[in-house]
Amino acid sequence: MNSTRHLSAVETAAFVDGTLTRGERETVELHLSECETCRTEVAECARISAEAPRQAIGRRSWMWVGALAAAILLLVVLPGTRRIASDPAHERGSDRNAVVILSPLTNAAIGRADLRFVWQADERSAGYRVFVKDSTGTTLWTTEVADTAIAPPLTVTLRVGTKYFWRVDALRKDGTLGQSAETAFEIAPH
Repeated sequence: MNSTRHLSAVETAAFVDGTLTRGERETVELHLSECETCRTEVAECARISAEAPRQAIGRRSWMWVGALAAAILLLVVLPGTRRIASDPAHERGSDRNAVVILSPLTNAAIGRADLRFVWQADERSAGYRVFVKDSTGTTLWTTEVADTAIAPPLTVTLRVGTKYFWRVDALRKDGTLGQSAETAFEIAPH
């Protein structure tokens, strides 16, 4: 993907929905690591998708719902958000404590070799602490990083079909802590 071109609504939806091939996902993740605009759009689409009521519809239908949400986001929500965010009075009153998860999203099933945790940057952060827990709440792995993406080492044992949870804490320069939601994922068979 050309880094000067932004993600299309369909690419954004497919990334949020988890329907990209491994190569496509790696290309999108590389672009997201370089493009704040697209990271913001993916984060907002992921939030919209997570808040949408879940019904028994197929993955293909969710892709189109995601594409529609991305299109609405591009046309309506983000232009207004950019105007509001530039207002200093709004900045003082806003609560920016949450770190936004980009991948894997809630209840995603992902191959162990493809597992990579990605989140949106917190501009006040001096670094991040990543946690992976099992279903009992026991921490299986934790690390501190400066980047907004990391793959757990293969020495961390994660079993196929088992539900795990992950979250990210932003370690802010002023000593405060921003925290993501705890997000479930499972390891898919090869």
